[in-house]
Amino acid sequence: MLEPERPRISLGSTNAGHMAPQIRPCAFRNDVADETYGSTLSGNSVVIEEQLMKVSETQGAYKLATNLYSKHVAMFKAAIGRDR
Repeated sequence: MLEPERPRISLGSTNAGHMAPQIRPCAFRNDVADETYGSTLSGNSVVIEEQLMKVSETQGAYKLATNLYSKHVAMFKAAIGRDR
């Protein structure tokens, strides 16, 4: 499979005294999406283990967001003088 051509981006310098970057472009890592385990005879390629991991990640992100929201609301209540 051919990868789409990526635009080349060069770093600009606003001052001649700035240092040039020391990392070559080939040193960056290319992340590749994991392939599924395959498909069954019926054509189903859903892997229960992968789906359970995604559910767990989503649940953790939801808990974090709701906890941050409640702390934020509590902070505002304390700031305006309402502790309840």
